[in-house]
Amino acid sequence: MFEKFPAFNANQTRLLKYIACFALLAISTWMCVRKLDFSKKLVSDYAAYWSAGRLLITGQDPYDTAKVFALEKTLGRVPVPLVMRNPPWAFGIVLPFGFLSYKLSRILWTLPEILALVLCASWMWTQYARSASSRWVAWLIACTFFPSVWVLVMGQITPFILLGVVGFLYCERNSVSNSWLQASCLVLIALKPQLLYLFWFALALSAFWALRNLDVTSKELRRWALFLKFGFLLIVFSAIALMIDPHVFKQYFNYLRNTPILREVIPTFGVFLRMHTGVTWTQFAPMFIGCGWVLWRWAKRRDCWKWEEEMPLLLLASLLTTSYSWFFDQIVLLPAIIYAAARNFPSRNRVHAALAVVLYLEVNAGVAALFVRGQKLTNFNLLWTTPVWCALFAALLWLGRRNRRGSAVPRAASANCSEPAEPVSYASNLAA
Repeated sequence: MFEKFPAFNANQTRLLKYIACFALLAISTWMCVRKLDFSKKLVSDYAAYWSAGRLLITGQDPYDTAKVFALEKTLGRVPVPLVMRNPPWAFGIVLPFGFLSYKLSRILWTLPEILALVLCASWMWTQYARSASSRWVAWLIACTFFPSVWVLVMGQITPFILLGVVGFLYCERNSVSNSWLQASCLVLIALKPQLLYLFWFALALSAFWALRNLDVTSKELRRWALFLKFGFLLIVFSAIALMIDPHVFKQYFNYLRNTPILREVIPTFGVFLRMHTGVTWTQFAPMFIGCGWVLWRWAKRRDCWKWEEEMPLLLLASLLTTSYSWFFDQIVLLPAIIYAAARNFPSRNRVHAALAVVLYLEVNAGVAALFVRGQKLTNFNLLWTTPVWCALFAALLWLGRRNRRGSAVPRAASANCSEPAEPVSYASNLAA
């Protein structure tokens, strides 16, 4: 039936794809904000970062709940105080925005997040897809992926963590691993250290495994140099706050000690277990299971470990088992969704390509409907969103295997260590 549509030239087709992507982004944003009460200006999560920066600049405690709440009330409607829960090295990013007015800084905060989102999606597609003409799919996913839309609405810091993840993979792919650039990417990932805890565990495993043979200088052995650079950059970023407030770390730990963060109602499986068993340690049971899974997978694939292939699974497993994460943090799953979607391009026919895109859009719309229906980030209906993304990931991979069956297109990756993958990227497609 696709042959009956009128033919368009390449420029017209590209323009229509761009219009469709941005139209879907507008629709998704409207779905996010249409139920909000604008009778008085509602303050988003970004206020926590701006308030922390403004308080630190004036020499006050940026983690003082009362002072933060008083400052945020001047901005608009704030039901509860929004305190920045990131470690003090986050001020390396947050502090400059505290010098600006709230409205201007909010705009300047959002622009680099949008840019990071688009760049990350584009680069991931060039690495995983085998088609140079289908990059619009990556932009479609980036513009409509509901967690990415919501994280922009809330003004959360998680897009910078996504940038760190993709930057880490970029360094691995382009022979600049263990560099200062890669260490900077680790600093971004460390803005929320607990979020991708399995990534840190796997990275440490690779470094410790390299110690078995000190006579051979390998990339994994040089991870220790990466850790030193990472530690140095953490000190530099922390020093930005320490120069203004020497007690900022003490204030941060006092806030954590006085605020029952781990007893909050957060839609994660760990919190679900704690609430239904009444046993505190069960909140961390899924994390122990996640670490066990990484140990098993590392033992199985340590001789052919490739970060660009393992990272999507680590992202999914981390978000599935961590004891502290929110819905907007799921933006870090974008590389996993793009990885699975890219396996379906180039497709054997238009029906298969349409099926992959429609499958993603239907699942994404279902998650959006579930979120809008719940209306609260603490609603435990959101507990099932990460498993839904995992199911979508598996379904797209299954479709990708069917697409490659009988196809002459080279494999983008191999699950068997004895069969090395044939590297295929956007650049190689252009060269061909």
